[in-house]
Amino acid sequence: MMTKWWNLLAAAVLAAHAAPGAAQGLQPNPEREPAREVEAERDAREAARAAGEKGDLGPEVRFDQVLADPDDVPLNLRYVEQRIRAGDLRAAAATLERVLAVEPDNARARLLYGLVLLRLDNLAEAERELLAIRPLPMPDSLRAEIDGYLKQIEQRRRLTRYTASLSLGGHFDTNRDAAPRSHTRRALGITGTADHGQDDLAVLGIGTFEVRHDLGYQAKHDVFGRATLLVDEQIRLSQQDLKALFLEAGGSFRLENLLLIPSVNYTQLELNRQDYLYAGGLKLRAERRLDSFVQLQAEGQMQYQDFDAVTRFGSGKQNQTSTAPLADEQSGYRLDLEAGITLNLATDHQFTLTAGWTNKEAKENYQAYAGGRLTASHLWLLGGGQFLLGSVSMEALAYDRADPLVDPDVPRRDTLYRARLTYGVPFATLFGDGLPAGIGDMVWTGTGELLVSDGNLPNYTYANVRLQALVTKRWEF
Repeated sequence: MMTKWWNLLAAAVLAAHAAPGAAQGLQPNPEREPAREVEAERDAREAARAAGEKGDLGPEVRFDQVLADPDDVPLNLRYVEQRIRAGDLRAAAATLERVLAVEPDNARARLLYGLVLLRLDNLAEAERELLAIRPLPMPDSLRAEIDGYLKQIEQRRRLTRYTASLSLGGHFDTNRDAAPRSHTRRALGITGTADHGQDDLAVLGIGTFEVRHDLGYQAKHDVFGRATLLVDEQIRLSQQDLKALFLEAGGSFRLENLLLIPSVNYTQLELNRQDYLYAGGLKLRAERRLDSFVQLQAEGQMQYQDFDAVTRFGSGKQNQTSTAPLADEQSGYRLDLEAGITLNLATDHQFTLTAGWTNKEAKENYQAYAGGRLTASHLWLLGGGQFLLGSVSMEALAYDRADPLVDPDVPRRDTLYRARLTYGVPFATLFGDGLPAGIGDMVWTGTGELLVSDGNLPNYTYANVRLQALVTKRWEF
């Protein structure tokens, strides 16, 4: 009898190390992390671009303030700048017409008029206006701003445009291997002890290259191709090393107030320097701007995910086991649906709320799951190119069947909570003027993130704090 129990216990320990996502030293579902990190880096780049365009517009100017003092030209021009930033070009144009009727040679007002024309894609009229006012007496900073808009016009006239970005830095995780908070695990329905989590440092790099080609229509339809490479190398825990390639090609089609973006995509992921995932699929995104304050968006994506077993051993004092020997059980289709609303609360505050649903099929039904998620994010432009980007999310996942290697009677249920805050600042603001050419527009971002996973099985209940820093450079040509 004693021998039987010892054999059962040994089998349970081995099963705990063999189950995908249960092996000590491997975070559950590591294939989700690269896409999240790429999306977060893209959101930070967009926030930096918006912060750079904002400038220092001062306190919010309300329309009733303009009506109360219509002859206050500086106040009117601040209102115009803020309306342009919010995308309310009609209000900006109406105010500019009133200002120019009083001061037709006001260089700042005419510059803003040229900017309105530029935002309306009237490139010829915008260029004519900007060239006409450039010889007028004005501060050097204003003339430099005009030259910047003229360069934008030159770039936008090109049918084919290229952009590239590179982000380099690193992160520190307090529980990189997602060890359970209870320090216990279940295997074959038996609860045993688990090691404490390990912290680790990693080097992170994300590079993106995109090409867009204007199809020549008045509505500015275009086609695009995008490639993104992520490399995340741990210092100690090699089983967490990730390398991901994302390829996407599609088009942007503008139908009145509706923007449609259909695309095809391909993903290749390496885990611990071994092939882990190949995925390909279709995606459709739709955006509709109701007015200058409200935008709606929706997105759907279907992918087939082909997982390969990762038999390479990990490194670290507790991790001399195969990384993911049964990963191929997760192969199958994955459907993601998402809808959201974006509110431009002010010229320097933007709030977005999204709700999503996922259905994942798998070769083994205990690896299949479905669930929903809710995410709220807020962008705050601080002036001087600085920004704060925060988000909180909750995701609940229910697996189809119980995993016999973990607990044959209890299907897995997970609830994940994530809070993330990113601060960004351009080098020009951080270090002041006098930087070499091409350095001042680089952006430093610092991020703090808390991830908490709760569930009905101790194997998947863990918490991790991540601190991350990146330096990002963007090019347009």
